[in-house]
Amino acid sequence: MTKREHAAPVWPADEIAWAQAGFTDDDGSGDLGRPAHVGGWLVPAKAWHKSGFLYWDAEGTVTDDSFEYKVTQGGPALFDDFLALATTPTDHDAVVRFAGEWGVPELCVHGMPMAHVAPSAKVRDDFGLLRSTTRRGVCRRQRVAGQLVIRIADVIRWSEYVRALLFAAATVQLGRPVDDERVALLDVTGHWSLFCKQQPTEAARLRLDTAMLANGVDGFLGLSAIQVRFNMPILGSSDSFQLEIQPHGPLGSVALQLALIFSQADGFAICAGCARPFVPKRQPRPGERSWCPKCGLAAAQRAAARRYKQRQRAKGAAVYRAGKR
Repeated sequence: MTKREHAAPVWPADEIAWAQAGFTDDDGSGDLGRPAHVGGWLVPAKAWHKSGFLYWDAEGTVTDDSFEYKVTQGGPALFDDFLALATTPTDHDAVVRFAGEWGVPELCVHGMPMAHVAPSAKVRDDFGLLRSTTRRGVCRRQRVAGQLVIRIADVIRWSEYVRALLFAAATVQLGRPVDDERVALLDVTGHWSLFCKQQPTEAARLRLDTAMLANGVDGFLGLSAIQVRFNMPILGSSDSFQLEIQPHGPLGSVALQLALIFSQADGFAICAGCARPFVPKRQPRPGERSWCPKCGLAAAQRAAARRYKQRQRAKGAAVYRAGKR
């Protein structure tokens, strides 16, 4: 998504579409987020706004004998609170409350996630799209009078983007192409209209819109620089080594939630067959093995073969015992 100005959208049909697509919980609460065990990040001790910017104090408080700080892990409540920011775009206090509860969104001086690659306005590819001329890495925060800040309008813009992405995904899930108004809000440079000289059929457009959404979520995950960490257990505890998904702030958590919601899954797992992470239909219990769809059939066949051999051995042992009587 690139930076652009647009009128504040109206969101009356979002919740209805999300529920129809099966994105919300079945308990009637209307909650969208999915529980997922992730690493935490620091939350500022204080946040405030001034002249359209969000300011915050250092992420912790130094006392005489300790360093006190607040850590959050995000989750469903963070995701719902982030979506709500787009519904009140002029309420800057809402952004302050969000930062105080969930941390400062990791946006840079360009209004993009910190890991983005800045495009050059002078260099374009064969399709007329902006082409990157900078190296990958972490961008820098904006400063005003030496104080780190982010533009509140940028936070609202990303909330609008996530809402539009969710609505578009719900539309595709219900078997309908994404309307042009949502595509414009998503500001997707790789949309079918840039490459197709004529209007595609509805079925073809639906496939293209599905690919557009997949690329949007994949790009958001990449921009959020989510990492996988290997955590060692506390000495003396009964815990084992664990792989942990590590967002670096609320935007990373939002990107992860988007992936889980689109997959309609409750979390990630590591395949016991190929050792690759995947999104299971059911979250495995602690100590329980889990297989990805590719390895699952072969694993089930091997397990069935083992059970058959065990039954045959048990029958043979029973016949042997009966013969000795």
